[in-house]
Amino acid sequence: MVSIATVFRNGPLTEALRNSDIPVHCLEKRAGFDFKSVRKLRKISKNNVNVIHTHNPVPHYYATLATLGINLHRISTRHDMGVHLKRKRMEDLYRLALKRTHAVVLVCDAARERFISESIVPKNLASVVYNGIEPTEAHNRQGHEDRQLRQKLGLPETGPIVGSVGRLNQVKNYETLINAFSILTRSIPEASLVIVGDGPERQNLQDLIKISGLEDRIKLMGERNDIDELLAQFRIFALTSKTEGFSVALVEAGWAGLPIVATDVGGNCEIVDNGITGFLVPVGDSSAVADKLRFLLNDGEFHKVASRTIRSKAERNWSLDSMADNYLEIYKQARNRDIRK
Repeated sequence: MVSIATVFRNGPLTEALRNSDIPVHCLEKRAGFDFKSVRKLRKISKNNVNVIHTHNPVPHYYATLATLGINLHRISTRHDMGVHLKRKRMEDLYRLALKRTHAVVLVCDAARERFISESIVPKNLASVVYNGIEPTEAHNRQGHEDRQLRQKLGLPETGPIVGSVGRLNQVKNYETLINAFSILTRSIPEASLVIVGDGPERQNLQDLIKISGLEDRIKLMGERNDIDELLAQFRIFALTSKTEGFSVALVEAGWAGLPIVATDVGGNCEIVDNGITGFLVPVGDSSAVADKLRFLLNDGEFHKVASRTIRSKAERNWSLDSMADNYLEIYKQARNRDIRK
């Protein structure tokens, strides 16, 4: 039996979970310390709970406080790279909660090394589990331009598409990708750039696109529920973030068989094998991004091998089944740890 508690509010997956008969509880946490949320979670935890598995710092130290004295196992997953380590109070509370925690999961080796080196996570508690997703069949449609779909989305009916999926915020650093694409069009003018996602930087990016004079070639698609269809139209996937943990967007690209150009940050190097399944570039280097995009668009044989190799890697490492198996093993190991209630 699985139950889910959301800390602040219910999200877009809530309805799908309820349709699957999975109970969803919303703690509706208010700003600052909210003892009411602790009481709600404690009530839930007393209902035959064996494992409480939290995601990221605030939910974990709330859950630890709420379950003091209750005989269960506490697992924490952190999805970040520790970019907020300067938020001392949050990390101090998280570090304190780990004294009563049975296992900590990081989403990539780079994150594990960072949290251990910063003395946030004890080495004996730290494990790595890669994010997994449902397999996509987009790779089966690679190379087949869907002119009807492109026309519907206002895209050129022919020509290669460089694609990206992510939130439009400063961390994703889409300015670098747009500037790189502007350089790319000098040699490959028939190319297009599609960015899927929304966020606070949308207007700034739209202004940058207008300045570039490439409004007919660069499209901000907003939030979409047809990612699989769009991935099938992409020729290359690009991500120019300033920081990443283990990017689900890159995992989706891998399943779609898309060669990747990504910044060399966080766990990206564990997804992209530089020079084999794509390329890793320095943060903010638009020229380097443009060079690698150009190479991948011009070298058909390299593209074919890279596509096949990254899809194979996705099948081996980034499935929901493999992620679930790894977590089940961590749950089993956690049961052998003697942590105070």
